Amino acid sequence: MTNFSNKVSILRDLWIQYRDDEYFYDLFEINDLGFPLAFAIFHDYAIPSNEGMEIINQTWNNFLEYLDIEDTGFEDLGEIYFVE
Repeated sequence: MTNFSNKVSILRDLWIQYRDDEYFYDLFEINDLGFPLAFAIFHDYAIPSNEGMEIINQTWNNFLEYLDIEDTGFEDLGEIYFVE
């Protein structure tokens, strides 16, 4: 439900704000390409190919699964509640 642009923004924000947080270590380790790619797309350093879009979508799905939440159409990271 969350649009691609918002996924990119949320993944980028999560990575910037929490990349040194042990709570998310496994998530960032598994998605070591998806989070930097979201950062690059957000800042217009990269234009996503079909494969890049798949990586972002898989990273997004892994993030939701990691937190055990459903996609309800998030607009920003602040709408997603998680306990560290």
